[in-house]
Amino acid sequence: LIVSGMVATIFLMGILSQTSWFMGGFGILAMLGLFMPVVHTSVQAAIQSTIPDHLRGRISGFFIVTWGAFPMGSLAAGWLAQTLSVQTSTLYGALLMSIILAGQLVTFRFMWKME
Repeated sequence: LIVSGMVATIFLMGILSQTSWFMGGFGILAMLGLFMPVVHTSVQAAIQSTIPDHLRGRISGFFIVTWGAFPMGSLAAGWLAQTLSVQTSTLYGALLMSIILAGQLVTFRFMWKME
């Protein structure tokens, strides 16, 4: 669910970056909003089921701190949108997410073998 949710998010962000029709963009944003809870819940379930008990609090705390850094990413995306364009900024965000996802898939290959 995590990977498929991220792939869907990247795909929808790519489509969103190319649309200029308001209602189409609104529909894409609604679909993006549906994938966020799926990915977030799946990540939390993976943390709870794979991390040893004595480390779970630290890992969950780190996860929450990374959510606290969200406004810094929004600031960078806003600057990029103002400098280039909103569509270009959204496309760059999708490209960055795809690079990060590919890196995580390579780095955490052992997770695919866990049951």
